[in-house]
Amino acid sequence: MVTRIGGLSSGIETEQVITALLEAAKVPITRLQDENTENETKISAWTTLDTKFTSLNSLTTQLSNYTTWKQKSVTVGDSTILSATAENTADAASYTVKVNTLAKAHRIGSDAQTSTTTALGYSGDFQIGGK
Repeated sequence: MVTRIGGLSSGIETEQVITALLEAAKVPITRLQDENTENETKISAWTTLDTKFTSLNSLTTQLSNYTTWKQKSVTVGDSTILSATAENTADAASYTVKVNTLAKAHRIGSDAQTSTTTALGYSGDFQIGGK
């Protein structure tokens, strides 16, 4: 059994004094906890802002990319028969190409020659590249 004599004999309310001292000792702890909460809120806000700036940077990089604004594309039905490219100055249009005959490989040549300075014995004109 605990017996308490609160200030009866001394005239001092010891329980109130002890409670007040404990409350005073908690003030710095409470301030640090409040400051910690405030700092966590600031860190969260800065993290959110950093994320948004990173996203903005990515989008502006795409906007400044040459191909975003100047690209032109070509679609070919059968790429084994025809290929096509479009310059960035090309007008938007649709074209139809009809392939009547596919080109075949062809080569013109002669027999082996024994001399690079002796005439072949042929006469006439010949053209290379239209000349």
